[in-house]
Amino acid sequence: MTELSHAVFLSYASQDTEAARRICEALRAAGVEVWFDQSELRGGDAWDHSIRRQIKTCALFIPVVSRHTRARDEGYFRLEWKLAIDRSHLMAATKTFLLPVVIDDTRDDDEGVPERFREVQWTRLPEGLTPPAFAARVARLLSPLPEAASTAGPAAQGVAAAPAAPSGTAAAGIARATTSTSQPKLLWITLTLLVLAIGFVAADRFLLSRRAPLAAAAPSIPVREASTVSDHSIAVLPFLDMSEKRDQEYFSDGLAEELLDLLAKTPGLHVIARTSSFYFKGKQATVPEIARTLRVANILEGSVRKSGNRLRITTQLVRADNGEHLWSETYDRDQEDVFKIQDDIARAVVAKLRLTLLGGDAPAPDTVAVNPQAHNLYLQGRYFISSDTADDLAKAGSYFQKALDLEPAYAPAWAGLAHVALREVANGYVAVAEGIARADTAAR
Repeated sequence: MTELSHAVFLSYASQDTEAARRICEALRAAGVEVWFDQSELRGGDAWDHSIRRQIKTCALFIPVVSRHTRARDEGYFRLEWKLAIDRSHLMAATKTFLLPVVIDDTRDDDEGVPERFREVQWTRLPEGLTPPAFAARVARLLSPLPEAASTAGPAAQGVAAAPAAPSGTAAAGIARATTSTSQPKLLWITLTLLVLAIGFVAADRFLLSRRAPLAAAAPSIPVREASTVSDHSIAVLPFLDMSEKRDQEYFSDGLAEELLDLLAKTPGLHVIARTSSFYFKGKQATVPEIARTLRVANILEGSVRKSGNRLRITTQLVRADNGEHLWSETYDRDQEDVFKIQDDIARAVVAKLRLTLLGGDAPAPDTVAVNPQAHNLYLQGRYFISSDTADDLAKAGSYFQKALDLEPAYAPAWAGLAHVALREVANGYVAVAEGIARADTAAR
């Protein structure tokens, strides 16, 4: 029998990446081994072969169901679902393999979902918010102990029994630790798992019934005590587009992302990744709530106004625990000065944090002379690439190419073209050979 390479395979549409990432992080925090393509695949890997191998050998398959998966008639995730369903037909009826989760209000009788998924009980994790009890349930399903598999019954498991865990995986570690335990301790573990399962069902129904905005559900995200939050930590929130036409969102997002990149290069400063900080874009949440969720001590936020070729960028650095404004500044500049503005903001933030947090001199951000118009086109391309639809990927590629027409050596635009080609292949919008050839050319 082929040895399992990972315990869990997480399958999702590209529009649900952030929700899938939250599920992945919660499972990994509970010691569950997860195969998640955003972190596992690297440039140059035969990704199609890699994915097929992982589906063939994983112990559990978790499809993430949403309105996005229903809307997509084509997509690589549908091939993943088919491969998993085909494998499930070869398994005994008592073996748990398919564990669907739904992250919105999609009905469990939705005809857009494969019938095989509708045959088992779904788990609802709104927006990917994952209670610890669900992670414990997955770990239990990976346990080879018959007692653990039978405690919750078929309805709670999705299919009756749990699969044997592979040696050399996190699940196997659980198995080795448990099989050597005395009978009284086994009974205690079984009772504990039963309590967790009951708690999970209650939490699941509670979250589903609320259907509240994500900000209201934010307390469900496990957070550390305030004492464990590093003073060296900072999150850069998406900048608000305050322009009259509200047509500068791409620029506002790009400015925040590039500030995040500059700050991340500062030794000793812990900067929260874009996926986590941009999670709060458009949501009603206070600075203390965001800081608690992201486990940071400092928040950088701001806004952008554009009139003609003039920019007004307002920024402020806030200490999260007491709401103190450590620093704020407004910049009125021509758009051609955007790189200078980014450098000025990054320098000011690091300088303000330096005396109390970092010590020593703050390193100067790296600067590169780039045509401002090319940079603006690049930001528009990056904005459209995020939706992952065929039309928007085509628009993104067009903007990246226009940037290269102005600045042929602009590396980020070449990287953008490569990214577009790979996403078009992954979503089935272009033939594999064509897309890979375009991606390879742009990357080189």
